[in-house]
Amino acid sequence: NSDNVQLPATDSRSSNSIEAVLKNRRVRLDYSDASLSLKQIAQLLWAGQGINTDWGDRTAPSMKSTYPLTLYLVANKVDGLEAGEYQYLPGDRTPLNQLKPIKKTEMSDTLYDLLNQSSFKNIPAVIVVAGNMEKMAEAYGGIRHDKEVYLEAGFAAQNMALQAESLKLGTMISTNFDELKLKEIITIADTDTIIYLMPVGSPK
Repeated sequence: NSDNVQLPATDSRSSNSIEAVLKNRRVRLDYSDASLSLKQIAQLLWAGQGINTDWGDRTAPSMKSTYPLTLYLVANKVDGLEAGEYQYLPGDRTPLNQLKPIKKTEMSDTLYDLLNQSSFKNIPAVIVVAGNMEKMAEAYGGIRHDKEVYLEAGFAAQNMALQAESLKLGTMISTNFDELKLKEIITIADTDTIIYLMPVGSPK
């Protein structure tokens, strides 16, 4: 799609060791309103659901290679990106690494007013982790296995939390929201359940 935003190439090496990142990982609650770069956003989304093999496997393990998760980005202050909501497209077998625009609008105040959580005030970006429970059920012959979707969301969220720390950014994981009201603000597929909200910014 010509409207999609091609994200910058991601890095597979940094000056941080995984041990140092684990040691420094913290829940960050207070952020500056400094903007983020598109490169930082690309690295975070790739860490959560990016393709890391030539056969389409992803950075977070998935039972029966189902991949029921979708990451959405609420961009408020990201350099080179119009404010609005986007869907991350990792690709299938071939890495795509793109953002699909959903709607162009400034959502910072609206989201903060709904959530009333200080971590979302003037936040430059929010990553929404959503899961398709029916897709996982299909992989198990129609038997619901919601637990696997929630566990997978945890893997993806931890990946992004560690990546944020490596980038000298901060994040936290919020499950304190009314999903029906949130879906009035954030547009996601009807089949998706919102599992986590992850504000991302430079920690104060």
